[in-house]
Amino acid sequence: MKKYASWKKRLINYIIDTFSILLLFNLTLEFLPYIAKYIPFDFEMSFDVILLIIFLSYYIIFEGITGKTLGKFLTKTKVQSNEGNKPKFINIIIRTLVRLIFIEVISFFSQHPLGWHDSISKTQVIEL
Repeated sequence: MKKYASWKKRLINYIIDTFSILLLFNLTLEFLPYIAKYIPFDFEMSFDVILLIIFLSYYIIFEGITGKTLGKFLTKTKVQSNEGNKPKFINIIIRTLVRLIFIEVISFFSQHPLGWHDSISKTQVIEL
């Protein structure tokens, strides 16, 4: 039986993934003027929308394909379904969308670090 990832590793994952998302956001802003030459882009578009797209893409692509984000890769953890299999793509989408709930972080203040994005999507983060 696999061991659940500790809250410390989950926190490290969060910090690394947040940093990665912000780095991607800053790189996107750097290249935005060049990208805008080739695609219609409304500079009135909120930077929040760009950040949201990067956030959603980061988690859905990485967890959907590999079960790991950069943080999970570095801490040797991964996402799996509650049954112990690779999660279905819909579960990864649900998991990612639930992360957007502002107060979701309070779901980690318990003995077992199981966030709403885990319980609602029927997934878990385990040690490798």
